[in-house]
Parts: sequence; C-alpha cells; structure tokens
Amino acid sequence: MTPGWKYLGDCYDSEPFEIEGINIWDHPWTTEPGKVEFQDRIWGQDRSFDIVSITADGKTIRFAAGEFSANAWGFLIPEQGALVESTPSPKPQKRKLWIPIFLLIGLAFWIGGGIVTYNAAKTSRWPSVMGTIIAGPSYSERPSGKSSRAWDVSIYYFYIVDGKTYEGSRISIPERSYTTIEEAKSVNEVHNNNPAIKVYYNPSNPKEAVLRPGVMGEYVVAILFGGGLFFVPAFIVLMRNKKVNRQND
Repeated sequence: MTPGWKYLGDCYDSEPFEIEGINIWDHPWTTEPGKVEFQDRIWGQDRSFDIVSITADGKTIRFAAGEFSANAWGFLIPEQGALVESTPSPKPQKRKLWIPIFLLIGLAFWIGGGIVTYNAAKTSRWPSVMGTIIAGPSYSERPSGKSSRAWDVSIYYFYIVDGKTYEGSRISIPERSYTTIEEAKSVNEVHNNNPAIKVYYNPSNPKEAVLRPGVMGEYVVAILFGGGLFFVPAFIVLMRNKKVNRQND
C-alpha cells in the first residue's frame, strides 16, 4: 500500500458512490500526478490506481480510483481524508429589481419624449398662412392626479391653402394641458383677441396644422430625465459586469 492512503470501498459502474457527500459519478474527474499502489483484498493482486480529484458544491475531494474487472471499481482516499478544500457556497444575491424597472421607465421616457420632440421640431419648418378663428378659445377644467387640476383649451379655426379650405383645432404638437386658468388663457394672447391668426401647416398634408410650432421645453426635460433613468442604471450594470469579469480572470 502506498504510504498515506487507505482503502475506502468499491462499487459497480455508475452505482451511486459518495465521498464527502459527493456522488463521484455526477461530476467530471481530473487526473492528478501519481498513482496509488496496493494489493487487493480479494485476489491478492497488485493494483495501481490513478489519483483523481473532483470539485463540486464548494468542495474539492481527492481519491484514487480504478477497475478490478469490467465495471467493478475500487476507491482509496488519503488517510487524512478525501477533502482537500472546502469553500462556503456563495449566498444568493438578492435581485435588484429597481435596475430593470428604472431602465424600462427611462427608456419609455427617452423614446417617447424623443418621438414627440422630433414631430414637434418638424412643425417649426412648416409654412404659415393667415387663418380665422371659428370658435373659442374655451377652457375646461378636469382632475389631474389625486389632488390637482388641469385646464384644457379648445379653439377652432379655418385656413386656406392653394385655394382649398381646411379646418383645425390643434394648438401644438403634442396637445398640452395647463396647470392654471391664467396659463390656459395665455393661448388667447397669441392672437391678441384677434380672430385672424397665423396657422402653420404641413406642406405634405395641409390637413395637419398648429398654432404654436416648435418644441416645448417640458419634452426636452422628459428626454433628459428619461436618459438619466436609462443610462445611469445601464452604466451601473456595465461597471458591475466589468468588475465580475476582472474577478473571474
């Protein structure tokens, strides 16, 4: 018997056999240098088994294994035990759900604000004609959230493009609400209570028209806000993955 080793047991091929709580057939073996010499107890023959190791479940075990005959295996372990190394299993990390939530919300704000801003920006290049107010402006109050109110403005006008008359009611892209009646009435100041107003129309589709062209500042804020909600968590995830990759290298 090679000094420092002892016989552990035997089994048939693939029959469950555990060493330090690990079923040796469930995991790949790594062959290590050296062999264990011994004399088997049944036939009295000299045997030479390979030394192998398995790493699983936070443990590394070392043993010698070989076949006595077809499908009949024998196993030996060091006298001090088969366990070479044991590391505690890492605690499962709590999934940080706020990151994907912030990413989705930020992406929605960013994309939505970007689309609205793009469409609004196109109106600043639309040509204009003089139109006439048919009705309005009128103001309507409605609930906005649990404890706040909002004011909507309605105004109807007509305008003529290439000899054809069109009617419109859109003030801007997108339509907006106002937090106070004073702010809502500021729309009326655009034409100074004059029924004649300047109308900006889409040259590709004159049915589309607005009274206030260009981008409103709150939608630029929405893009910046959404970008922050999206890119900050994305940067955190990127830095964390880089740190994990460096630790694994």
